Amino acid sequence: MSADWNLSLKPKENKSQHVWTVILVLVGLGLLALFFSQNSRFDLQALGSESRRSAKRLVWTGPLTPKELRWSGGEERLIDGLLAGELAHARQLRIHVEAQDKYAELNRDTPLRYWYEMDVQNGERIRSVVLRSTPDDLSSQLVRRLRADARDFRHTRRQMGTEKVDSFTNSM
Repeated sequence: MSADWNLSLKPKENKSQHVWTVILVLVGLGLLALFFSQNSRFDLQALGSESRRSAKRLVWTGPLTPKELRWSGGEERLIDGLLAGELAHARQLRIHVEAQDKYAELNRDTPLRYWYEMDVQNGERIRSVVLRSTPDDLSSQLVRRLRADARDFRHTRRQMGTEKVDSFTNSM
């Protein structure tokens, strides 16, 4: 009783199976590249951070940005926290920062000029006058001024009742 059994467990290889395997591997690599790219919506580093949520709400319009001002993450987190908390009603905050003397070297004591515009959800706008600061004091002055203007805006809004405040410039 001799049986001719094929004891090899190797399945028959099919050329179409190889093609599908290669296609699936390429699709998988493409999805991984998309997932981990810097411009991806699925950026894992910023997935739960406040700065990611407020990135479109905070816009730097002037020639000096936090990078040029050499801010650490703490200064930006102050403004992001303010946007997430007290200024949650703001749709967008545009901050313009420039050196008072465009040709001066930027250091800790360089005089800066800054102003901001904040669009509120119902079409109202808060504007600041041109303010002066230095790179070291800018973040604390900006946060203090934003808080004060938002508080004064809410107070003015309550006084006016149902009327819409189209534009509010606090010059104090």
